[in-house]
Amino acid sequence: MPKKEEGTAKKLTLKTDPRNARLHPPRNLEAVKRSLDELGAGRSIVVDKDGIAIGGSAVLEKAVELGLDMEFIHTKGDKLIVVVRDDLATDDPKRKALALADNQIALLAEWDESMLEEIKLELADIESIDFDVMGFGKPEEWEPREDGQDLSDGVETENKCPKCGYCW
Repeated sequence: MPKKEEGTAKKLTLKTDPRNARLHPPRNLEAVKRSLDELGAGRSIVVDKDGIAIGGSAVLEKAVELGLDMEFIHTKGDKLIVVVRDDLATDDPKRKALALADNQIALLAEWDESMLEEIKLELADIESIDFDVMGFGKPEEWEPREDGQDLSDGVETENKCPKCGYCW
């Protein structure tokens, strides 16, 4: 059973992951903030034992900004933590809005392609992780990008880096 931190128990100092492979543009961050503010928290975030976010960096950032209370549940990943919203019923419009927000807001984030590639290459030799089922393909199909490689895939661009020539 996950252990719940209560009262005077030591709480972690939480931080976003400096190597997060997801980018959170202003629109995504504003949507996260407004959802938390207007609909409340709908799911948990995941941090490692050092308090560094594994999943939910944008939610953590905006929850801290909004001053939301936090409850810490310690687990080794062998139990699913279920967040029960006692204030919401199935036919509640706020519940329906939260369901939509929960599924849509993540789509407003973007991949940091260079960080994603770096992390994937670090993990490519771990056979126990099925990257294909996660949608990343098989590690043997991953091709590292070389400096200066044209990543435009033939798409017309408006901007060009004067240093490396990368267009976007």
